[in-house]
Amino acid sequence: NMVVKIDSLTLKVGVFKVGKDPGSLRTVSGKDLAVVLNRKSDSATIMRTTDKGVDSMVTVKTAPGLNNMVVSPGGKYAVAFFDVARSLGKIPSNQSLQDVTLIQLEQGKEAAMDVTVGFKPTGVQFNKDGSKAFVTTESGVSIIDHATAKKSAIMPTVFLLKDALKEPKPAEVLVTPDGKWALVRQEYVKGVRAVDLKNKTIYDLPLDHWVTDLDLTADGKVAVAVMRKTSEVAVLDVPGDFTDSTASVDVVSVGKYTAGQAELTADGEVAFLYTNAVNQEVLLMIDLATRKIKMQPLQKAVRLIRAAPDGKTAVVYHNKLPGTPSRKDGLETYIDKSYGFSLFDVSKSFAKLQLTGTDPGRLAFSPDSKWAYMMLTDGKAVRITAALDLTSFLVKNIVVG
Repeated sequence: NMVVKIDSLTLKVGVFKVGKDPGSLRTVSGKDLAVVLNRKSDSATIMRTTDKGVDSMVTVKTAPGLNNMVVSPGGKYAVAFFDVARSLGKIPSNQSLQDVTLIQLEQGKEAAMDVTVGFKPTGVQFNKDGSKAFVTTESGVSIIDHATAKKSAIMPTVFLLKDALKEPKPAEVLVTPDGKWALVRQEYVKGVRAVDLKNKTIYDLPLDHWVTDLDLTADGKVAVAVMRKTSEVAVLDVPGDFTDSTASVDVVSVGKYTAGQAELTADGEVAFLYTNAVNQEVLLMIDLATRKIKMQPLQKAVRLIRAAPDGKTAVVYHNKLPGTPSRKDGLETYIDKSYGFSLFDVSKSFAKLQLTGTDPGRLAFSPDSKWAYMMLTDGKAVRITAALDLTSFLVKNIVVG
């Protein structure tokens, strides 16, 4: 029932004694501020540390049983909710599936307010300034305006389905940073839906096949819809391609390759396209300005991609083929059977393969995008933090305890 605090400069370790069963610990970028849900105490604890090392702690009550939380940009608010997927099927008999708690984090103004949203919340998004929260639910978006929200109220909900009984539930919902539009992907539906969150108008954009992944640039102006079956990617202008029936939608083919997922750079200039469903040793990129495809050969198949904050480099996690690599294998077979990742420079179209002794784990980028740090551990023989220099692509393995 404690949260550990580590001073990154002095390496001193301290603790906050919080409520029972703390989980969903969230921090605020650029601030020595954190908030944690005390899941068995039905509360949240807001923790601060000053530059002089002085700690302060405020605990507020939450709705019962909440297990997930999202903090707004700037760290003024958090929204806590019960996430069915996160519960792994362990749902208490008296658990509400529509109560969420809005937590105010500002120092001296800490408070919590329970409100009611649509059925089965699946996630929370905020507009750019953090003044509104958009709680995605099974069939809609419940909007919490922090300035006008009243305790124990029903939050206005915009429904994303025309017919909740016949249409597939939303598989993915993306709210634009201005809070005006929600883009919706539905399984086995050939197209993408845009919903005007103010006027509650629904616009459907037909495509040749159903979409396997939907992504939105940070400014909310461009969406990327990937269609694995047809090896195509639709690059959509938001909201123009939805609201203008005469608009010409840009659909780009990836040729003989397969693309099932996309990873966009933070600057919105490039979308990395890949699939982890087949052993395809290639990285595809689409320039979102010119809408042209580039292909980068790799030494191993792609499992997932993480782009650096500045969008100039990326870390590619690779698939591993079954079997233990042996000196008797040829080089290509040895590489395919090994764990590994690649560092990729977007402007130079240069990739560097790094083999590892275990499956590449969690990754953290430095805010300036010059470094990344990867955890490499099998829990037994391998206990390493790999420091990745994103300028030189040199990798230094730091053995830890």
